[in-house]
Amino acid sequence: MPRRNDIQKILVIGSGPIVIGQSAEFDYSGTQACKALKQEGYEVVLVNSNPATIMTDPELADRTYIEPLTRQYVEEIIRIEAEMLADGNGELVPQGLKPRDLGSGDVRAKARTLQNASSTGTAEAVPYRNNVVRTGGAEEAPFQDNAAPSGTAEDTRLRGTDTGSEATRPEGSRAPFESKRPGKFALLPTVGGQTALNLAVDLADAGVLDRYNVELIGAKLEAIKKAEDRLLFKDAMIRIGLEVARSALVNNLRDGLDFAGKLGFPVLIRPSFTLGGTGGGIAYNREELMEILTRGLDLSPVHECLIEESVLGWKEFELEVMRDLADNVIIICSIENFDPMGVHTGDSITVAPAQTLTDREYQKMRDAAIAVMREIGVETGGSNVQFAINPQDGRMVVIEMNPRVSRSSALASKATGFPIAKIAAKLAVGYTLDEIPNDITRKTPACFEPTIDYVVVKIPKWQFEKFPGADETLGPQMKSVGE
Repeated sequence: MPRRNDIQKILVIGSGPIVIGQSAEFDYSGTQACKALKQEGYEVVLVNSNPATIMTDPELADRTYIEPLTRQYVEEIIRIEAEMLADGNGELVPQGLKPRDLGSGDVRAKARTLQNASSTGTAEAVPYRNNVVRTGGAEEAPFQDNAAPSGTAEDTRLRGTDTGSEATRPEGSRAPFESKRPGKFALLPTVGGQTALNLAVDLADAGVLDRYNVELIGAKLEAIKKAEDRLLFKDAMIRIGLEVARSALVNNLRDGLDFAGKLGFPVLIRPSFTLGGTGGGIAYNREELMEILTRGLDLSPVHECLIEESVLGWKEFELEVMRDLADNVIIICSIENFDPMGVHTGDSITVAPAQTLTDREYQKMRDAAIAVMREIGVETGGSNVQFAINPQDGRMVVIEMNPRVSRSSALASKATGFPIAKIAAKLAVGYTLDEIPNDITRKTPACFEPTIDYVVVKIPKWQFEKFPGADETLGPQMKSVGE
């Protein structure tokens, strides 16, 4: 299957500031994705609020926006980029629509006005253009007037040379938008951690992506919601015959207390759409449940929490899974947590490949992970599926799934040499696994599952001394700052 030539511009969303649960591994994944997409000839636009990253180096994207990762700012960035896409030589021309910030008249003059206004704290975004680092003045970051970029010719492609642009049309002629610029505008949300995923959902729900004809690639909106919404995920697992822990989705304290009373303590609280188990915890009594549930409902973007039966002490496993548009699915790596269920995987010593699974258990888990990938509907790229197994009777339940590149993806990439983020970016633009060469062997395609004859161990790192008064008890909310 050839790569998608109908896409011209791809917006990559970074993971923002380095926080507990989301650190340098997402800088790694975003950097790899940007490199892969640029190598394929796509126009890459990056937005990230954190300038202290490798992915924001000027040469990694055609344009880089250092702006807050909020819907208002990214909507403005999408508007600017959609208008630039409407004309082959970089002129800012509305695409048959009237963005609320622009009326009639000189669009370029208004765009410069917006550019100057950005320093006042409004939601108007200013990119690094032509790889010139912005220092605050409008003159430092002009809109591209077909002038030579400040970097080398390889750094930035002049848009006036694109097929169908003004530079290639007969003098005096002007083709309609559809014929002069067939390229689509796409958004890749799966390499920027939970921040990028939640922001993509917010943009889609607000109608921004539809308004500017931006296509989600890698994972569609329905797949993201089905994986991240605890109730939708539970229903999907039951539908394909996989067992999940008994649970109920609640959005208020009364329902939570009622269900916990029927289930019995201890119970596990998992907020929806949060990073690193933020807001979650284990409640051993009503008082702890009220405290944890109140915090979880407040921190969940959709104000929902899953209250789940306790699986404390069970063995925890993860499988890194890759899928392409032709429905080829492979397992990159199996990972076993040294610590049992109840300790967040980011706070646990982990070992790859899994050590204590029998072959029968592994094959059962492998089949389940592939079924999860297909049911959730992640079209392309890497995902992380987590399982728990009762060591007493072998009962297996599905815990959750991340429909994106995750912390474990970075570990699996290091352990196997399989560049998950790079391959995920190529799969998102139409390639299939059998068409992508393996960078390590240089002989086999990426559809060959990696096998390793060694063991890789990840040990987490904590710095509680920098957080005086913090609770040092490990639980389902991640507290480590590195590994």
